[in-house]
Amino acid sequence: MKLYLNEPTPAIAGSIMPLIVNLPVFAEELQNAFSEISADIASFKNNPQCSCARKVQSFIEQHYDNVFNFLNNFFDKNTSLQQTINSIIEGSSFYDVSGKIFEINDTAEAYTDFFNRTIQDRFNFRGFSVTSKGDKLRIFFL
Repeated sequence: MKLYLNEPTPAIAGSIMPLIVNLPVFAEELQNAFSEISADIASFKNNPQCSCARKVQSFIEQHYDNVFNFLNNFFDKNTSLQQTINSIIEGSSFYDVSGKIFEINDTAEAYTDFFNRTIQDRFNFRGFSVTSKGDKLRIFFL
């Protein structure tokens, strides 16, 4: 499996969203595995610009441990699709953080680590603002 994530984090949504649209067998198995969001996955698969995209992403972010396990199992069962999966993920993987707030320690090291995470997880956003609260920084993404 070639993902930008080696462990489960909410950023896994950025790798999964393009797979839903571009790999029908993946979307079908995801729908079967997570029936509570099945209708939204089907709608997103057919129309990636629909309002259900945010619902699917939020679900994945909230259940990232279970989704990560599903993803590993899917990859193990579908090794013949590995090259296709890699090209889809590498070509369009991102983690939409618009509207999210992250809180980190107010140190140069913590900021550097967070900045590196934005690159590794391929954060997608238009802009951000930073405020301080005691010994913490709050970073709000637009």
